[in-house]
Amino acid sequence: MILFVSNISFHASDQDLRELFLEAGYRVDSLSMPINSDTGNPRGFAFVEIEDEELALSAIADMDGQDLMGRKLNVQKARERDSRPRRDSARSAAR
Repeated sequence: MILFVSNISFHASDQDLRELFLEAGYRVDSLSMPINSDTGNPRGFAFVEIEDEELALSAIADMDGQDLMGRKLNVQKARERDSRPRRDSARSAAR
């Protein structure tokens, strides 16, 4: 299951987030923290994959509201990807 984690400090790295989950007892199978292509800075959210669905649901309950670098994380099940073109893609196509 893929979790959507938001309200991440712009100073936090993917390793900081991974370690927070590991310290709480959750093995992260993959983690993606998108970067703003204009600034090179993190965008403030991440996708965390925990393959075991029961553990993932437990992680949502345990990790939602946890503090990471002074910010309370929002953790929820990620929504399925929409098939519509991304706003960036539409802008690029218009150029």
